[in-house]
Amino acid sequence: MIKRFTTFLFSTLLAVQVIAGGISEQNAHKVAKAFMHSKVISDAGVSFESLETLPALTLTANTPLLYAINFVKGGFVLVSATDAALPVIGYSPVGSFSMQNQSPSLIGWMAGYELQLQEIIDQQLQATTEIELAWNDLLNYDPEKSASNRNNRQVEPLLPCTWNQGALYNDLCPEDDGGPGGHVYSGCVATAMSQVIYYWRYPLQGTGTHGYYSDYGYLFVDFADVGYNYEEMRNSIGSESNYEMAEIQYHCGITVDMMYSASGSGAYSHDAAEALRNHFGFSDELSLEYKDDYSNSAWASLLIQNLDNGWPMYYHGFGSGGHAFNVDGYQGDDFFHFNWGWGGSANGYFYLNNLNPNGSNFTNGQGAIVNFVPSDNYPYYCNGVKTLTRYNGTIEDGSGPVDGYISGLECGWLIAPLDSVTNLTVNFEKFGLTEGEDVLNIFDGPDASYPLLGSYSGNALPPSVTASGDKMFLEFLTSGDQGSGFRLSYNSELAVYCSGQTILNDANGVIADGSGTRDYNNNSVCKFRIEPEDAASITFTFDFLDTEPVHDAIKIYNLASQTMVGNFSGSDNPGSVTVPSGKALILFTTNSSVTGEGWEISYTSSSSAVATEFESADKLKVNVFPVPANQWLRVELSNKVSAEVNLSIHDLSGRIVVDNSLVKLEGQKTVMIPVHTLADGIYYLRYVSESGSGVRKVLIRN
Repeated sequence: MIKRFTTFLFSTLLAVQVIAGGISEQNAHKVAKAFMHSKVISDAGVSFESLETLPALTLTANTPLLYAINFVKGGFVLVSATDAALPVIGYSPVGSFSMQNQSPSLIGWMAGYELQLQEIIDQQLQATTEIELAWNDLLNYDPEKSASNRNNRQVEPLLPCTWNQGALYNDLCPEDDGGPGGHVYSGCVATAMSQVIYYWRYPLQGTGTHGYYSDYGYLFVDFADVGYNYEEMRNSIGSESNYEMAEIQYHCGITVDMMYSASGSGAYSHDAAEALRNHFGFSDELSLEYKDDYSNSAWASLLIQNLDNGWPMYYHGFGSGGHAFNVDGYQGDDFFHFNWGWGGSANGYFYLNNLNPNGSNFTNGQGAIVNFVPSDNYPYYCNGVKTLTRYNGTIEDGSGPVDGYISGLECGWLIAPLDSVTNLTVNFEKFGLTEGEDVLNIFDGPDASYPLLGSYSGNALPPSVTASGDKMFLEFLTSGDQGSGFRLSYNSELAVYCSGQTILNDANGVIADGSGTRDYNNNSVCKFRIEPEDAASITFTFDFLDTEPVHDAIKIYNLASQTMVGNFSGSDNPGSVTVPSGKALILFTTNSSVTGEGWEISYTSSSSAVATEFESADKLKVNVFPVPANQWLRVELSNKVSAEVNLSIHDLSGRIVVDNSLVKLEGQKTVMIPVHTLADGIYYLRYVSESGSGVRKVLIRN
């Protein structure tokens, strides 16, 4: 649940003379550099002298309480502004730290630090011997001796994902114009649950049903009707909607009776634990534990034991426990890695206990869902061939993140995006196969008969692999000892169908979204400026229309009067619309989710003004069969009055490839046009008569 903490104010300090609780900014920079070098990066060969820091940010109440030191090349260290508290309370070797637009979970956690530091300063608490030694070691740091002082016990962050609870992740949550992307937040509880579910890629399907009455009506999920396709989920959603990722977060929210809101959605941790067992099939040993019931050392041991096993946890922080996130790693015995569920922002290692043991206990309210592991029917292991139709996603060998694969596997993945794509590439995140016995083969096409792009075995992380076309086949064969397996992501670039502005000066023509037989893209903005010479009016006729209603729209403007003539979306053909001037603009915009087949508009211009702006659909009716056409194209014509109709077939460049000349029409008539000489592809049938003119898209497959 989101809460507001108004006592936070981060600002850039301009002078190093500021003293707060005995620690100047100058010494804070010194401590940050020493800590970063000693704990994090000295093994990487980075010299102490090369570390550069940015001006400090301060956590400020009545007096400065904390310095946030960001490094030029990435990473941050949080340094106490009083020497009566532990010197470092949080850090990360990557990223940066700021309190702007941050996770409510991080804000809540930092509020706990604020209360502790304020009490230490107000009560003038004295540093313990341990605290004094920690400050002394960092202020008098010797880079040459850093390695001997390090506690090397650690588990690096387990979660590969940096998910969020805002726009796109909340696409299936109740609609609310006040929320991100027009929906309520999915909720930090749902995000913390779903990130671990994605880590295990379990379950493939939930169990039972669950529903409740919310402020947005009755919300319900029948898990028997849905399955989870983890291969089409990603470590981060990017700028395009992802139904699978939004679905898992929404389902988590439903199972905990999420209190949805446009300003922040909340739920209870005990409901999360119950839902994970009852609806998602996690271990009966899964339980919600509270830090209050353990000593500091016993609590740390419990967390470390889970993390050593490769089991990330759901965690809630200070106060009521409404702020949920994940613990997925640790360094030493004191610092645990938090994934805040806010797109990776401020993820890092943080101190769990009191910053001065002589003060009040400010760590009440912390809790963790431990033994967050699948039940006995796991891992699934791979089998057969799975076809993946999304243009990006992730693949792993099927053994999960902890267990190894087994011998005798013969399985594959066909990456065949439904969208038109280029630069189809796989990037490896983890790789460990028994050398010479187990192999991952990657082929440049839809099956193993196509050219081999690479054959990989052993423990070295393979390089990126790119297909020459829009399909790639992965084949996994095992016969040797058990290995750790592999995990990879696949990505491709969507074809650009329309963008920018196109100027059309022809008297007649065809305008389309450009996607052909594919669906159009999300996040498109396309303009078509139509200005035929000497035109007094322009009539636009929709040949077909299929877009997401309301959100993906075609707007037609009269440029002479600077007014909108029509706004069209959905799948109902609106017929024709006339712009009573010789200048028009068509604007096509799409949002970040849901696409359709697109649209096509034919236009004709007239040198004499038309009296009305809106007209009904053409009197001349034209239908074409079959789709796709093979050898022959059947054209069915109907008209209320006698007419002569000129039929011709054009390629995408506009060149006439079949001219069927004039057809005399009285009532209804069927015309068979030979297309056996045409190459496979998309063409346009153009028809012109006094009763109406236009085009129809034709797909040829001979």
